[in-house]
Parts: sequence; C-alpha cells; structure tokens
Amino acid sequence: MVGPQSRHRFTPGRAARPGIPAEPSPPADAVDVWIATGIAALVFLLRLPGLGHGFVLLDDLAYVVENPIVRDGWSLETLRRSLTAIVVGNWHPLTLWSHMTDVELWGLKAGPHVMTNVALHALAAALFVLLFRRYGLGRGPSGLAGALFAFHPVHVESYAWVSERKDVLSAVLFLATLHAWGRWTERRSRGAWALALGLFGLALAAKPMVVTLPALLLVLDLWPRRDRPPLRALVLEKLPFFLLSAAASVTAVHAQRALGALRGADVTSVAERLEVALAGYSWYLRTWFLPRGLAVFHPWEGRAGVALAADAALLVLVSVLAWRLRRAVPAVLVGWLWFLGMLVPVSGLAQVGLQAVSDRYLYLPAMGLVLGVVSAGARLGERGGPLRKLLVLAAALWVLSLAALSQWQFARWSSSVELFTQAVAVHPRSAFAHYLLGLAQVERKDWGAAGKSLGRAIELQTGGELRRGAKVETWLAPANVEMSRTLRALGRPGEAVRNAEAAVTLAPADGSAWLELGDARLASSGPEGAEKAWRRAADLGALDEEGAGLRQARAALARADVEGAARLARAALGRFPSSAGLWQALSVALARSGRPAEALEPALTAARLDPSSPEARLNAGILLAVAGRGRESADELAAAVRLNPEAVEPRVQLALSLVALGRRAEAVRQLEEARRIDGRRANDYLETAASLPHATDTLERLLRTLREPGR
Repeated sequence: MVGPQSRHRFTPGRAARPGIPAEPSPPADAVDVWIATGIAALVFLLRLPGLGHGFVLLDDLAYVVENPIVRDGWSLETLRRSLTAIVVGNWHPLTLWSHMTDVELWGLKAGPHVMTNVALHALAAALFVLLFRRYGLGRGPSGLAGALFAFHPVHVESYAWVSERKDVLSAVLFLATLHAWGRWTERRSRGAWALALGLFGLALAAKPMVVTLPALLLVLDLWPRRDRPPLRALVLEKLPFFLLSAAASVTAVHAQRALGALRGADVTSVAERLEVALAGYSWYLRTWFLPRGLAVFHPWEGRAGVALAADAALLVLVSVLAWRLRRAVPAVLVGWLWFLGMLVPVSGLAQVGLQAVSDRYLYLPAMGLVLGVVSAGARLGERGGPLRKLLVLAAALWVLSLAALSQWQFARWSSSVELFTQAVAVHPRSAFAHYLLGLAQVERKDWGAAGKSLGRAIELQTGGELRRGAKVETWLAPANVEMSRTLRALGRPGEAVRNAEAAVTLAPADGSAWLELGDARLASSGPEGAEKAWRRAADLGALDEEGAGLRQARAALARADVEGAARLARAALGRFPSSAGLWQALSVALARSGRPAEALEPALTAARLDPSSPEARLNAGILLAVAGRGRESADELAAAVRLNPEAVEPRVQLALSLVALGRRAEAVRQLEEARRIDGRRANDYLETAASLPHATDTLERLLRTLREPGR
C-alpha cells in the first residue's frame, strides 16, 4: 500500500561503520538548539547592512517592484491571481505570497525585503544543523556543517537577491520535509508522513528545483540501515511524492516555454547541452571548494576539449573515491549522490536562458558536499592526537575565511552598479554583463559611463555592425534604445538616431524602439521624421495620451512655433498636472517667446516634480540667473552638473553663475572641465551666452579671469 498504511516497519540496527548511524540518533537537546540558534543569529547580525541595500534591475522589478499582484498586497483578488500567475517563467504562488506579505509590512523599501531573505537563510542554516544531528552526526561536525552552509559566499546570491526569495523559502521547506521524513522513519506516524508530503508540496510551490527530493529520500532510506523494508515498499510509500514532482516538472516546463527561456535543439544541440552539464558539474564542485569568480551572471563561453576532459576526469575521480569510501565513511557517497541529484534540474541538460551556471543553483546541492566533507573529516578526527587538532584548526580557519568572503560578496549586492561591475570584471567578454551594467548606469543617469558600457555590449554582440539575418539576443534591441537615450543625454543626437534605427531594425514590432527613434530624430533633424515614428509607436500602443501631448509640444518648439507649443503644453497640463516634462516644455516655450519671468515658475515646478532631471535643473538654473537669484541659480546648475557630469552646457552656465557670485576660481574649474569634455561646444555655449543681456557682464569678467597671467 502507498503511504502511511505500509505494514513494513523499520527495525533499528547498529551501524557497522562510522558515518550516519543505522539507528536514529536521540532528539536534539538544548545544546544543539543553542548551537543552531547561535549560527542563525550570527548570520542575521552580520547581514544587517542589507537594510541599506536597494532592489537590483535584474528580475527585482518584474518579481516585486512592477508586479501588480505583489504591489497590491493581500486581497481575495490578488490571492486568486497568484494561484495561476507565471512570473518570469516561474509558477510559485507561495513565493508570491511571501513577497505580498513583505509589501504589506514594509512597502517597497528594498532593505526589509532583503532581510526577510536573510532571516530565511538563517533559519535554513539552523534546520541544517539539527537535521544532521537527527541523522547522527556529532555535535561538533553538525555545527561545522551549519557554519559552512551559513557563511559560504556562493550562497550569498540566494539571500542577497530579493528575487531569489524562492531559493531560501524552498530551502526552509525542503529541510523541514527532511525533518518530517526522519520523524516518519523513526515513528511510522501517519501524521509525520502527511506532514512531510504537505511540506514537500509547499516547497514545490515556492520553487520547483526541489523536484528531485523523492529520489534523495530513497537514498537516505536505503542507507545506512542494515535492516530495512523491501525496496518495493520504500518506493510505494514515496509514490505521492514522485507524482507531485512530476506535476511540478510539467508545470515548470510549461512556464519556461511560455517565457521563451527554454531552449530547444534548434538553438542548443544535445551535444552542447551535455558539454554545458559536464562543465557545470565541474564548475559547481570546484567553486564550492574554491569560491572565486562569483557573479550574478555566468554566460556559456564554450569549453575546450582538454578542459572538458579534465572536468570529466574530476567527476569520475570523486565518484570513484565516494564509492570506495562507501563502507568506511558511507556519508561521503550519500553526500555525493545528494549533490549530483539536486543539480539535475539546473544542470544545463534542459538549457534555460543565457547562463551556463549560477551561484544560486548550488544552494541545495551544496548541502550534500557539506555532508560528505564534514563526515570524512570527522572520520579522520577519530584518530585523535595532532591530526585532530590540525583538523579543528583548519576547519576554524576555513569557516572564518568563508565568512569574510561572504561579507564582501554581500556588499556587492548593495546596488545594481556594484553588482554588474563585478559581473563585468569576472566576464569582461560578456556582452550581456556590459548591457546590465549600462542599464544600471542609465538608472543613475551616469550617462558617460552608461554610453561606454552599452557601446561595449553592442560591439561585443554584433562585432561592431548589424548583420541582416544574424541571430541576435532579445536584449540587443533594448540595448540600442538605451544607447540612443544615453547619446541624446550626452548631446549627440545624430549618433542616437543610428542606434534607434538599429533598434527598430532588430525589433520592428517594439513600440518603445519607434518612440525612441522619434525622440532622437526630433533632437537631431526636426519634427518631420519624428512624427512619423511617433505615429508608429502609437499604433503599437507605446505612446499614451500624456506622452503624445508632450511630444506635440516639443515638435512645435522644434518648428519655432513657441505660441503653439505653449498652448499645447497648457492643454495637456490640464489633464496631466503632475507631468514634469509638460511643465518643462511650457517653460521653454515661454522663455523663447521673450517671457522669462513668466517661464520661471513652470521651470521650478518641473525641477520640483523631477529633481533627477538634469534638463529641468539646468532650465531652472538659467531662468533663476535671469531673474537675478544668483545663489539659487548656482545650486540648481550645480545639481544639473552632478546629474550629468559629461554634459557641457550645465558647466558653462554654472561657471557664469559662479563668476557673478565672485567665486572665480570655481568658475574657471568648471569652464576648463567643459572645454576638456568638448571644447568646440563649450565655446559655442559661451558665444550664445554673450547674446543674453543678463550674462554679458558676467561673461566679460570670466574672460578677464581666463586671460590673467598663469592661466
């Protein structure tokens, strides 16, 4: 019969060899609980800087920040939608519920979301300690196992990344399932069997990577007992677990196919997948023992034949070693099978996305490596004497070094720029890593750095040119869109048009690409070509009413129809009074029509509504200078320089403002920096300033300062 009705009962027997004993160990006592609690508390305290972390651009927006189910918090409607939602190729309602709970408690402050992950990781570490005590490891080895799991830097990605809530949540439920199953094997209690099955179902609803758990239960059941029920009975009692795994696997494949992340034989051949799997297993094993080159993204860059042969030799060597130790230290073989089996869903045999391996994929499989290594060390330590002391010292140094590395790695997750800078350092030839870094720099409005990163990404991906019919990644069109935006911010609209046109070529059905093409054409050559691109963007649903009103006003400005631009901006502001762009357009229209005093208030409103806009701060600064409000002008212009340090005009205008305030040395530094960035454009802006009445005297003073001896 299936499940708890099985009539076979396990009769404990003594283990003939060291390792996990044949009979269940006594329940964890207070000391074991204190050790587990201490490790968990230390993890949490060391990761408190996570309160200052932000969401990262990769997946956090889709999972949390822009996910309407999560943002809306708890309600009957969001509960209903969460049960069928597929988010970034994953069906995991339990994970969504945990994110929804965080939003109810903390809103969209990233730090507390990170610390929830940390708390779950700490709980997993505590359960890990107690699990190994349940299965018979000594108190010291169990504590060491928990510390190795808790502080290993390869696990940082799983709890530092808000999107990986599914990792730590499923791990807690995975370990709880193993505890409940251990209870079942000890007592044959129907309640323990049902609890194990229920916890396993919840773990699958958090992340389907635990699908291989039923096979792991068989490994733990078949060994180390000497007296055990027949194999058929052991399989039958796990049949519901296997059925749940099968259902979760089908659901996971469907979700990945819906996203388009599951790559078929037309993209990656069976031979390539086997190579990825072989190299991946070797990478995971080597990285656990020597955690170097960690990054949020590891692309498949190919593997030479000699390297693949070395990978295969390493895996065969460890397998042979584990088999030969099966009697002396049977936990080594169990741990090795744990590692191999838990990695199967992410081994690369079914290729998902662009990555070959991921740090987070080692979260559950590494538990098997910990079991094997710690058990082997405990066996050696039984010899006593200097060897035992040496092993204890080595273990302590190992844990301390891992803790220091993990602390450093955790800090890399403080921001997207930090995170993707590390990815580029690890994989300098990865186009996608450069693209991610460029996106993060665009978010910061660090346009100069963003232009270099995005340009490098496009160059690496296309070889410097866009070849028709070439197979390209889906991110390349958005990369060209962001590059166009960046070039416009840097005052290079002609170059921006080329990238926008490339984006349209790559993704002709992408409305955002057409929208950017229109904006770039407007900045480069005027409204005619721009309006055609905007109409196409509107047809594709990428241009809303507010955006259309703003672009109509900007087009009128480009045609020198300042009165029409002011009229269009006011009409749109009647419907969208919080649009900083419309206030900015109105201000520019009024200023160009010779009404700078009237233009000041709209300019200040635009700067207040969007303080991160360098254009709004620049416009406000210029109009404040015209109004004779020098100190306020300098503050706004300094903000514009900070927001866009590679732009020339804000520095020239700031130099004029500083001279008017008597701060000539600072003014000269700003003008010299503007000339270093682009001397021709700096001179053009100075000539333009010479025609403005409010700046004539100031400009003369600045020029006199530049002509002073020694300059």
